[in-house]
Amino acid sequence: MLQANHPQAPVSAKGAGQRVVNEKLSLSITSELPSAASVKPVQPAPETKTKPTVEEEASTKPSPPPLLILDLNGCLLYRQYQPGRPKAIHPRPHIQELFQYALGPPSDQGKHGQANHNQNWEVLIWSSAQSKNVDLMCKAINVSKRVQTPKRAHSNGLDDISNRLDSLNIHGRKAGDSEKAGPIPRHVLDIWNRSQLDLSSEDYSRKVSTTKDLRKIWDRLSWTDPESGKEFKWSAHNTVIVDDSPDKLSLQPDNLCMINEFSGDSDDKALLQLIDKLKSLRNATDIPEAIKKLNEEAKTS
Repeated sequence: MLQANHPQAPVSAKGAGQRVVNEKLSLSITSELPSAASVKPVQPAPETKTKPTVEEEASTKPSPPPLLILDLNGCLLYRQYQPGRPKAIHPRPHIQELFQYALGPPSDQGKHGQANHNQNWEVLIWSSAQSKNVDLMCKAINVSKRVQTPKRAHSNGLDDISNRLDSLNIHGRKAGDSEKAGPIPRHVLDIWNRSQLDLSSEDYSRKVSTTKDLRKIWDRLSWTDPESGKEFKWSAHNTVIVDDSPDKLSLQPDNLCMINEFSGDSDDKALLQLIDKLKSLRNATDIPEAIKKLNEEAKTS
């Protein structure tokens, strides 16, 4: 039985247009969506490390404690002439406080306040007197040269014992405990006398003008870092010499911290004033410049 073919209902132009638009939108959205494989997780921004300043880098590098060079007669003591008898030696008032501070443990964390520093200053005695007289003067004020022991290997990470042997009495002390713990042994880096002035044999025994050339110390002596075992030299930037005769420092006048000549006055307070100056000089980046500033301030005060 034949069935009549019914014609499909005509699609309106409006409906056909809407269907085409929807299909295009679907294709457009599908093509713009990224695949799961192409999606990458967001990586956190890398941390930026602040570059240390020049001052911070300098403070972390090993450096020797500043060098303090002390004269004897007229500076730390007075040799009184006595007819027919040996000269009497009178220590300058407050000499104990000076050595207690200079050889004591650092009380700050400034430029030189590093953990590998056992004392505020490295001290050296340099007198223009003959060796036998220097020995007598040092004995009178209980100053002796530090005992040097052979250097130890650092491959096992141990500290160099030679740098610590003489300072056992001050290790473990807290800053400010020096007075309470008793006098610190006056063991210094070295003791120099007239022999280091390079005088002729005739001038050695005569009273002549002398000059202390600090370059001899900077060339011959060094400081060993107890942690790394490396040696470091001193220079004009970290050296102070205390003397009552400015003519002896004609080659390096900017390193001179002048002190009035001591002639036996029991009320003398020059060493207390010196301690205050040394405290301000210890952490100076350029000691000669700091000495110049102190001298200018003294003139205006």
